[in-house]
Amino acid sequence: MPGFRHILFPVDFSERCAAVRPFVRHLANESGAKVTVLHSFEAARSLCGASDGAFTTVFDVSQMQEESCSLLAEFFPPEPDDAFKIVHSAACGDTAHAIVDFARNNDVDLIMIPSHGHGKFHRLFLGSLTSTILETAPCAVWTAAHTEDPALPSHARCRTIVLALNAKPEEAPVIRRASEVCQAFSERLVLVHGTRNSSEGQAARRQIEDLQRVAQTNLETKIESGEPAEAVASFARECNADLLIVGPGALREKAPEIIRNARCPVLRL
Repeated sequence: MPGFRHILFPVDFSERCAAVRPFVRHLANESGAKVTVLHSFEAARSLCGASDGAFTTVFDVSQMQEESCSLLAEFFPPEPDDAFKIVHSAACGDTAHAIVDFARNNDVDLIMIPSHGHGKFHRLFLGSLTSTILETAPCAVWTAAHTEDPALPSHARCRTIVLALNAKPEEAPVIRRASEVCQAFSERLVLVHGTRNSSEGQAARRQIEDLQRVAQTNLETKIESGEPAEAVASFARECNADLLIVGPGALREKAPEIIRNARCPVLRL
């Protein structure tokens, strides 16, 4: 299964989401995937005071959905050269639940969303929305923490991908899937393992060679010294990677740290 079939692009109309648009469009054009642009809102109730008492106002959900879809059409309109279908959709309810439920019920295989940390704490926290989606989404999740970086758009056309590995037996399917993603979108895929103990480097290399035999790949491998999450992110910065992939296992638990430290987007498989 090269590439992706159905991309979900949740939108809150922020500058962060605007910065993600070129990445969504490029991936969709490369794979021909359907793109659903989704806005979620909560139907608030307000208690209004009056001279003869108070009354409750309930917003018209259908009207809000219609208005949201109109705004989405302006935010992410089709372009003449697009080779993919765009659907604009609006949902009422908790944003994280709406995104995850839509992905689960509509055969979405990729969610693309910026991180939602704010202000001086942006480097410390990804934001509860992004964290929840990373933890609960039933499919791959693409995110970028540094949407304010003027260099970020240069990564939209993916040339180099880095795959972070623990060198564990369950990672053979991840290597195979990352290889498929590379064949669809990129020119180079590098497997990277970080270790605090340099003496373990040769053993890790042999383990990755075994994994590649199972995955039927023959990819470039790098063993980096240091704390694994930082070593992987550091290598991605040094080689100017356009995408960093994180699979299952211990490194998935480190995904928020890797996302914060990497200057390029991160794909959690």
